[in-house]
Amino acid sequence: MNLFQITNWDQIVAKETKGETGFSRIKTTWLQDIQIRMVEYSANYKADHWCSKGHIVYCINGSYTLHFKDGSSYALASGSSYQTVDNEDNPHLSISQDGCQLFIVDGGFLQSKKISIKRTDAKNPHYQKLIIELDALLQILDGDEHSFYAQYNTSDDIKYVAIAYEDGVAVACGAIKEYAQDTMEIKRMYTIPSKRGQGIATQMLSALENWAQELGFQKCILETGNQQIEAIALYHTCAYQIIPNYGQYTNVENSICFEKILS
Repeated sequence: MNLFQITNWDQIVAKETKGETGFSRIKTTWLQDIQIRMVEYSANYKADHWCSKGHIVYCINGSYTLHFKDGSSYALASGSSYQTVDNEDNPHLSISQDGCQLFIVDGGFLQSKKISIKRTDAKNPHYQKLIIELDALLQILDGDEHSFYAQYNTSDDIKYVAIAYEDGVAVACGAIKEYAQDTMEIKRMYTIPSKRGQGIATQMLSALENWAQELGFQKCILETGNQQIEAIALYHTCAYQIIPNYGQYTNVENSICFEKILS
């Protein structure tokens, strides 16, 4: 098994390929199933097809624009990169007005697995299994205060539960609970360790917000511990704002409360 290699790009013959306009020159090498390419786009280059494959692309020099099927576009210049997984729903197309040189890595490790989020209730056995894992983690994070928090995290009065599945396996969960006439509280957010950092929690949060809106609620609130750095970062990224601690969390120093107005 080859685990290390050095590439002298000057010794690799470039293959020239015509685009819809202009052309590309591509030098390719492989490390097992990982494809590594040095690519040059000519001036006035436009790719002749939409690409749904995942890539890691670094722009060595020049500039180009990445267009997506949904109408969005991103300009990249020397020193910048983009990373994307396989996405058949929103393929991309490369255009370079003045030409550029790119270093591209792709392979099976960028394949995107479909995440499906299903609505259910607190009696769902997959949810109950995930909650056991969550409570075990919180017992460590909460320390001596775990019994205080645990009393407000039972599933007895939770009606709305969502579970994220990857290839039929439950990998994350979340729930919403009515807090006030116009407000839902986000509860029981959890992603199994091996699936963290893949955007699943963001999808789950969005699904819960959409569900709350469908039920006629205007905002979501939530509480998390001040030691849960990843959770805090997630909520900031998803446009939640810190608010004064509410309800049972008032004057609890280790709690941070958030709010988001649903548009």
